[in-house]
Amino acid sequence: MSFKSLLIMLVGLAALASISLFCINHHSPLIEDDLQKRTTTSLNFEGMEWSRASTDGQLVRLNGFAPNQALRQKAGEVALSVWGVDAVMNHLVVAKGSETDEPVKSQTTLETSKPSNTTTHPYEFKLEFDGKTAILSGLIPNEEARSDIREATRKHLEKGSVITRLEIVQGAPEGFTQTITQGLIPNLKSFTEVTATLQDSDLNITGTTSSSETRDTLQQSISSNTPSRVNTAFNVAVPQSESVPNSPTKQTFITADLCQKQIDDVLSDQQVIFLSNRAIIDESSFTLLDSIALTANKCPKTKIEISGHTDGNGDSNQNQALSQRRANAVLSYLVSKGIDIERLKSNGHGDTRPIATNTTQKGRATNRRIEFLILEQ
Repeated sequence: MSFKSLLIMLVGLAALASISLFCINHHSPLIEDDLQKRTTTSLNFEGMEWSRASTDGQLVRLNGFAPNQALRQKAGEVALSVWGVDAVMNHLVVAKGSETDEPVKSQTTLETSKPSNTTTHPYEFKLEFDGKTAILSGLIPNEEARSDIREATRKHLEKGSVITRLEIVQGAPEGFTQTITQGLIPNLKSFTEVTATLQDSDLNITGTTSSSETRDTLQQSISSNTPSRVNTAFNVAVPQSESVPNSPTKQTFITADLCQKQIDDVLSDQQVIFLSNRAIIDESSFTLLDSIALTANKCPKTKIEISGHTDGNGDSNQNQALSQRRANAVLSYLVSKGIDIERLKSNGHGDTRPIATNTTQKGRATNRRIEFLILEQ
């Protein structure tokens, strides 16, 4: 090979390397910028403009001054709930003169944080499983419990992966850890998919499994291995081919406007009911939500925004949080009925959008509602 040919080849390789480096360096920032914008939007929506978010890959760092320790913790939870965020480094500092003078530990993540002396209500743990990956998030009382839960999940999942986003916070209700380690995790692989939320002593399980026999066995196993003080809502579906045999009817699709009208008609004389002050759907509303799911399947090219609302009683921040959890519960139920999760979005508006007076019992009941908005994709 001549010197000239060798020189041309070296120049070409250098150019190729430069182009590759340019692509890598310019693609990653775009992803990080999007993640930062969505995290900032979520924080601002929660009224946490004092929290500044920056990103490093899928890691989010929070900086700024929080009004108190509870809001500092909540900011971390809000950031972690953003789609695409894998971990949060909470560098927020509690402002001096706030309602708590507890020093804030820097350089902590939700996965490595030390126990907090602050009790939290509701005390919540969440398990999500899509058939391949299990995500463990929320609160757990101590490091031993977190290690036991993580290792037990890996053992029972066998081939799947496990993502842990658990924060150690004191104040777990009696039987909380037992419900997770003995009631939920040993039965995990029997689900096709599942979302299980344990809030204080309320366990809400929504998902799918392979057959009605497996569903009955699951319900019995979880019930017998869960403390009697835990209230369990078991919303597990089986494949439609089993539950409705011999019905090979052709699906008829409808427009977004007609889809909206049909859902509005269903909700005109009834509404989704929850257990009092909880995000657990009352069994009396399952038929209503089944009808909504059936209608939603007739317009598969649309997106559905689920909005939760409360009445004006109580603390506004707690009302907002409750309305968000209730909207999330409805979303999980619709997913269990075959609605693609990519079509769904949940928002909690608390008591900010009343449609009736809050001075009467009837008006307050009207304001406690779930709304569905059908949007063209």
